[in-house]
Amino acid sequence: MTELLIDPRSTALVLIDVQPYFLERAHGDMNSLLARLEQLLIVAPIANVPVIATLEKPLKKKGKLPDRLNNQFPADGRVFEKSTYSIVGEFDVMSMLGQLDRRQLILAGGETDVCVLQSVLDLIDQRFSVFVIADAIYSSAADVTAASHRMQQAGATMISYKSLFYELIRSEASDAWSRLDALAGTGGFIPPEMLDEG
Repeated sequence: MTELLIDPRSTALVLIDVQPYFLERAHGDMNSLLARLEQLLIVAPIANVPVIATLEKPLKKKGKLPDRLNNQFPADGRVFEKSTYSIVGEFDVMSMLGQLDRRQLILAGGETDVCVLQSVLDLIDQRFSVFVIADAIYSSAADVTAASHRMQQAGATMISYKSLFYELIRSEASDAWSRLDALAGTGGFIPPEMLDEG
């Protein structure tokens, strides 16, 4: 059963295949997408949300995380190479999720209608609650309506980056705000509202 609100204590973030090979072929504004993912990597550790990233093989052809994401990637985050489209087919990834013992998973990355879709369906089948960041997924296909509909029909919750941010922070009294405000002064953190305007 999918919980209605995201609980940071029960949540992990999974970035799927954010690699140059796919980004170069993707439809939409990839700068905005990368900006949201960059901010997500800044916010996740402050909200105590573990981060996992996957990279589809072969890396020589498809590449690694873009520099702007790699530079913000948490020191305790884990990056896994994968061959299967669904992350559930990767023993190391699933072992890591088992160790983390987080039953809510936030997914972002690509491609919406292949690796994200198959991962979502398999993870729901494995009894995870899955939240997909609708404005932080991408595809080489111009229309991914069918994939998004299929994920929702299976039980995934579509969420915007802005909504996710405020669910992770939860309160104006949160200690996270002082840390984020300090990062904003150095040009790192951007509030979701300003990000959407940019």
